[in-house]
Amino acid sequence: TATQAASSLTLTGGTIPASGSCTLTLQVRPSSSASGKGVQVNTIPTGALTTTESPASPAPATATLEIASVGAAKSVTVPVNNGDGTYSVTYTVTLENLGSVALTNVQAVENLSATFPSPATFAIQTAPIAGAGLSVNPAFNGSSDMNLLTAASSSLSVGASHTVIFTVRVTPGATPPATTFSNSVTVSATGPGPTPVSDISNAGTDPDPNGNGNPSDPATENASP
Repeated sequence: TATQAASSLTLTGGTIPASGSCTLTLQVRPSSSASGKGVQVNTIPTGALTTTESPASPAPATATLEIASVGAAKSVTVPVNNGDGTYSVTYTVTLENLGSVALTNVQAVENLSATFPSPATFAIQTAPIAGAGLSVNPAFNGSSDMNLLTAASSSLSVGASHTVIFTVRVTPGATPPATTFSNSVTVSATGPGPTPVSDISNAGTDPDPNGNGNPSDPATENASP
């Protein structure tokens, strides 16, 4: 019989034949406040395993869990008035591996059509430039192709933090000049597990501004104006 508590699982009443074995598989989802940095270690302490036929387990059993985590931040320059009704703004997207395993298939999705809705218009003025390990997508235009990177050739080693920088020329049109255009980017990546990790950027240059190892902390996620 398996009995689940808030942070533990107890198994009782099991029978294992002579020379046999028993496998117990658990699927665990860390809480949203759990740190994504480093390595998580789970231990069944000495004496926790008991049977009716022999003494309790004489030594602890330990399993090591490596954490995949990716974070994103986004900053923007003060708009430059080009004197022809357009403005140039430069975005810097910072991507960081906050986990304990290397990340592959790194992608950052940038929806500029949502950022600058009609009657505003935009065009990519300067194509993205990416840091080491990241490969830019030459077809990126922010509308029909919103992928900043070529995921198949983009990766982040443990602890790596790199940027993607690009400039957009915006025509506000009939939009009042004082209007604020908020913008965020969604980053995803693949670790050793079957489920990709992702994050929505917060404003600034630090994907984890409160340093708790959880880039998806709602307290730090806000769009860049």
